[in-house]
Amino acid sequence: MDPLAVVLRRTGLVSVVGAGDPQPDGPAWVAAIEADLADRGWVMRGDLRTAAAALPPTIRVRWADWLLATVDELVGADRTMLPLYRAFPDTPRDIEVDPPLSVSGGSRCGATHSAQVRAFAHADVEAQ
Repeated sequence: MDPLAVVLRRTGLVSVVGAGDPQPDGPAWVAAIEADLADRGWVMRGDLRTAAAALPPTIRVRWADWLLATVDELVGADRTMLPLYRAFPDTPRDIEVDPPLSVSGGSRCGATHSAQVRAFAHADVEAQ
C-alpha cells in the first residue's frame, strides 16, 4: 500500500496538490466524485471539494482513480461478497430433524461433540 493510502486509512484525510484556477466543469466533476464516494460511505469536506474542483482535467482523473481505488480497498468493495451462511434459506430450523453427521477420515470427534452439545441444550430446555 502506498504511503498516501496509509494516511487515508489512518486519518481519513487526503490532500490535493497542484490545484490552480477553478475549472469550468469543476463543480460538476466534483459532484460526480462525491456521488461515487457516497456510494462507498465517504464524504468530501468543503476545502477538499474546492481544491478538487480546481484540478486540471488530466490530474483530476488520475487523482480520482487513485482515490476511488484506495477507498474501494479500504471498505472491501474490491472483493466479492460471500455470505457467512452460503445456504442460508436452506438451513434447517429444527435440530432434531438434522440429517446424521457425516464423519470423514475416521474421526468421530465432531460427531461426539455435536451430540454432547445437543444433549446439553436439550437438558437445559427441560430444566427450565
